Amino acid sequence: MIDTKIKKSRGRPSKFDRNDVIVKACQLFREKGFEATSIAQLCEATKLKPPSLYASFSDKETLFCEVLETYHAPYARILNDIFSQPISTLDALTQLLLMNKSMHCCGQMNGCLIANSSIQVDNADSNISRLIKALHDKNEAMITARIEQGKEAGDVASSVNSAAVARFINGTVQGSAVLARGQQSSEAVSDMLETAMQLLPALLKSA
Repeated sequence: MIDTKIKKSRGRPSKFDRNDVIVKACQLFREKGFEATSIAQLCEATKLKPPSLYASFSDKETLFCEVLETYHAPYARILNDIFSQPISTLDALTQLLLMNKSMHCCGQMNGCLIANSSIQVDNADSNISRLIKALHDKNEAMITARIEQGKEAGDVASSVNSAAVARFINGTVQGSAVLARGQQSSEAVSDMLETAMQLLPALLKSA
């Protein structure tokens, strides 16, 4: 088991840009994963000494949780922006899938930190696992709410199981991220998301 605790030492924490530390730690965690990232590597990447890192984040798990929340926030804002547009439910969900296609088919195919961590983190009862579940639940809740909105607008059939469709879409999105990192194939990711888009009209018309 990796010891995630940072050893205490005397001295006052240095002043630093917390957001910059989060960004650099995020880059390292995306590259190596939580378990394989050491405190020494984090200190080297962030240019912080152990006392400053400990004073600000307590341990590696706490730092990682803050990284996950910071990493997820822009995605949630974009999702909210898409779902706030005066467009049909089909167009909104298509935009969601196209956004993920763009994310995972361009540049370095590192996948998604949250999706990757769902697989890599061993302890299902840890704060990290609980946070990952909460972030997945938040994504599903936002998609479910948009489908319910579509029912009220009349472009989604009332018989549709909104939660089930939302789980399918969220699962497809997370799966595409895992596929991107695992296969390093933009074609595979594109095929997966394009197939989901082709299925959307039927999913929104029947149970």
